Amino acid sequence: MERVNVNGISVILDKVQGNSVVVLARIKVGSIYENEKIAGISHFTEHMVFEGTKKRSSTEISNAIEKLGGEINAFTDYGKTVFYVKIAKKHIENALDILSDIVKNPVFEKKSFEKEKRVVVDEVNMVFDDPKMYQWWFMLRNLFDKNPVRNPIYGKKEVILNMSRNTLLDFYNKYYTKQNLEIIVVGNFNKNNTVHLIKRYFKDVKSGKESKRDNILEKPLKKQRMNSEKRKINQSYMMVGFRTVPRKDKDSYVFDVINAILCRGQSSKLFEEIRTKRGLAYVLGSYLEAGTDYGFLGIYVASNLKNLDKIKEIIFNEIEKLKNISDEDLKKAKDYQEGTYLLEMEEKEKRGTIIASWSLSDSLEELRKYISYIKKVNSKDIRRVLSKYMNKENSAIITIKQA
Repeated sequence: MERVNVNGISVILDKVQGNSVVVLARIKVGSIYENEKIAGISHFTEHMVFEGTKKRSSTEISNAIEKLGGEINAFTDYGKTVFYVKIAKKHIENALDILSDIVKNPVFEKKSFEKEKRVVVDEVNMVFDDPKMYQWWFMLRNLFDKNPVRNPIYGKKEVILNMSRNTLLDFYNKYYTKQNLEIIVVGNFNKNNTVHLIKRYFKDVKSGKESKRDNILEKPLKKQRMNSEKRKINQSYMMVGFRTVPRKDKDSYVFDVINAILCRGQSSKLFEEIRTKRGLAYVLGSYLEAGTDYGFLGIYVASNLKNLDKIKEIIFNEIEKLKNISDEDLKKAKDYQEGTYLLEMEEKEKRGTIIASWSLSDSLEELRKYISYIKKVNSKDIRRVLSKYMNKENSAIITIKQA
């Protein structure tokens, strides 16, 4: 893996054997760069660049890749918007051609602009209607006070419906610049030819200012927060959330191990205690995010309302037990985390996404040393981190109750 500068654009080249190549174009903008007036504009822009360019219609964009057996897609998250193509290695030029076109040349045609508003609003409604998806926004809204990670990536439908085309154009022109663009190539490719193609297709990306925002690192909560809503649903949803640390913080690796101990699948502590032994829930798990100036760990469960108090008690009991973790359990968690990392890095699409995230946090060098950092985590680290970040008073608990 190496980083090179091509015409002022950051390019990461990651040579991996095989018959395919994944090319990602990462724009340094996502929901944490938004305010209430433009909530969801990053995600909306992601939609709009597929609606047609100066050279191609929306159908021609997708067909150019799919007719070759490839895949083209995109996603927006807290700190980035990513467009990617997965394709046979001999068609890498096609991938770079299409990605450069949608990044450089979207036309934001008025008819498509109004049509796509309705599509995005449908997506927002879907997220808010589904408790499995909505619970994440509900939890983050209660867990964080100031960091914009608390705002929904998909935005708010009233903002999208009232957004003007000029607002979208201003946003695109501000952020879709070479200073905010990073090209990531993962797979089997010829370096010299790939650099030549990037120079050719991305040579006229406009210049601008790199995305900047004030870091807002919120310390652990000092008093437990609880909030709930009622819905006409057949089971209830609960999340227990904690503020953690950004990826640049060395304690992020300790949290990776803690998360593996608690929720690494059917052999995890929480699965064993909540589902296997007591049958209190069918769905349970966790998600850990380490970003640029924020981090969070969310433990989620779906069950009957009458079970939630007991489940909550079990969660905090298991967290407390980790302060005296055995050497055997610690080794299992570290082995699991190492194995998961190695398997994820074998999938080129996943590998490219991981690289994009770590690069955004200025942690690319640390990514190379990930396994060594995991192996260094010890029981003292676990106790120290749990005591600082994961006591009851540090938690935010949200519940979506069955009416």
